[in-house]
Amino acid sequence: MLFGNGRIRGFTTIVILNILFTAFGGGFDEFPNDRYFIHKGVVFSNRSPKPHFPELKHAYQWITIRDKDIKNGLVTIKNRYQFINLDGLTAKWELTENGSALSSGNLSVGTISPGAEKDIKIPFTITPKPGAEYFVRVSFSLANDQKWAKKGFEVASQQFELNVPVPAAKNTAQGSNLTLNETAAVISVKGADFSLDFDKVKGTFTKIEKGGENILQESGGPMLHLWRAPHQTDDMWAYREWKKNGLENISWVTNEVKSKQLSPDVIEITVSLTGTGKQNFKVQHKAVYTINGNGVINSANDVSFSDPKLILARIGVRMFLNKDMDQFDYLGRGPMENYADRKSGFDVGHYSSSVAQQLTPYEKPMECGNHEDIRWANLTSGKGIGLTVKQVDSLMQVSALPYSDEEMDPVEYKIDLPKSKGTVLCVSNKTLGVGSNGCGPRPLEQFMVYAKPASFSYQIQLTKK
Repeated sequence: MLFGNGRIRGFTTIVILNILFTAFGGGFDEFPNDRYFIHKGVVFSNRSPKPHFPELKHAYQWITIRDKDIKNGLVTIKNRYQFINLDGLTAKWELTENGSALSSGNLSVGTISPGAEKDIKIPFTITPKPGAEYFVRVSFSLANDQKWAKKGFEVASQQFELNVPVPAAKNTAQGSNLTLNETAAVISVKGADFSLDFDKVKGTFTKIEKGGENILQESGGPMLHLWRAPHQTDDMWAYREWKKNGLENISWVTNEVKSKQLSPDVIEITVSLTGTGKQNFKVQHKAVYTINGNGVINSANDVSFSDPKLILARIGVRMFLNKDMDQFDYLGRGPMENYADRKSGFDVGHYSSSVAQQLTPYEKPMECGNHEDIRWANLTSGKGIGLTVKQVDSLMQVSALPYSDEEMDPVEYKIDLPKSKGTVLCVSNKTLGVGSNGCGPRPLEQFMVYAKPASFSYQIQLTKK
């Protein structure tokens, strides 16, 4: 595995019972060993790039592209090479609308000498559409084959958000009337083509049905989620506290549940819960779900904690969906996983994959697949049933994986993961950075997540193709 100092710590790939896997420290019962310590570097042991690779490449690039007046197409390009100009590179630009390419072209930059910089005009034009978001990207690639890479290999890039005035999107869809029924145990909401059941004891939805299909696993509705299967070994400083405070197995009690029909096509459900861990750790969670006749659930959340000095892995909610909700697409940073302190090498775009492909293939299973700056994320089944999560007042972090943190944490090798039972969707307002504490610093202060009072909102939209 490649380290910053250039060393490679290899794994040994072995075959047992016709199963190919890559062993690490202790894999042959040898002692002493470094066990998880060698889960580092920017490439896997087979030399395929890890999600760390694009971040490192972006940090090391020798061309700086700065915003001079990007709204009017003006950027400053600085050649940080010490001995060569940029004549051997081809510059390009691309304009995207909601993550999809709108226009592109070559960019004439002329000669920029070593250490020099120049202002360049990007010749794009834009007619903003209601509700749309625009980004422009500038990149430099090899103009000819080199001994170390082929023509077209990208050596530098930068993406900029265009803060242009955009007309507001109009919501003209007329929702159906909703029916509210309540018993001692369940609140039921029924629309024209969807229905919901809210369990008053568990404090969450137990049924979200669209097109006659319940997309939730048992008790799979949104519940507060505060920890993660630790990144080895960078998270161990925090994991010890998560474990000591019982974040892995919080016991929830529903304090109060209320329902109200605000109008013929709007129903509100309010729930207040108390979660208890270990060492007197407690968390209070209030959620207000506003449901309309279009199958939209708006969720407004307020949380507070007993120990504001405790570092959390995240502040957000988790849902357990049926296994056939296995196709994932989103508008945010990708395509590989990224985190608050490891996202500058990942552009905002519209990306798609299967849920299984979201599982980064670390040899030791651990939390993975996080995506930053999410505008919306969509999960769909083969039957066309869909659940879309959208931002409300701030960007989100979202992951969709075939395993939960509880399933990944105790497993030593990825080949020992059990058969997936469903899709695990995490929607977070704050997510702990990754740092490099295995042999370096913890995440910087601005990337810490403290157990302090927080408010966040998100929206769930049910769809059917």
